[in-house]
Order: sequence, then structure tokens, then C-alpha cells
Amino acid sequence: MLADFVCPVQPGAADGAALDGGDHAVVEDAYQTAFAALPAEARTADAAREVRWQIEELRVSLFAQTMGTLTPVSERRIMTSIEHLA
Repeated sequence: MLADFVCPVQPGAADGAALDGGDHAVVEDAYQTAFAALPAEARTADAAREVRWQIEELRVSLFAQTMGTLTPVSERRIMTSIEHLA
């Protein structure tokens, strides 16, 4: 059951931004758009996975603040990473 909570929301799955209602919906939308534009082989690349995990870490930083995150994370950092995907 724990795996259900630590597994990231995959592109095309239920809208993850709706789950938390946070202000980072713009980040989620930008990721979905960039991900859809990537060639199939780039979708499984480490860079695409890293951005997905950054979004999950942002959720942790917003909603489970006492847990903390492994690395510093912000909407601006994620948007920069998304720009580098293209």
C-alpha cells in the first residue's frame, strides 16, 4: 500500500495538480506540454524523469513540510529544467 503513495503521477494519468489544488498547476501543465512534445525515446530519458520527481518533491515541500526534500526545489527551478527538456 505504501507504494501507492510514493509512486509519481505519470503523464496522461489523472491530473496530479487537481489532487493538491496548489499553485504549481502551471508547472504541471508546462511539464505535460513539454513531455507531449518530446520524441518517444526522450520521454524515458533521465532528464524527463528528473523533472517528474522535482514536481513530486515540490508537492512534498508544500504539503508535508516536516518531511523535507532531498534537494532544494522551487517552481522556478522546475520551469528551468522543463525548458532544458526541449
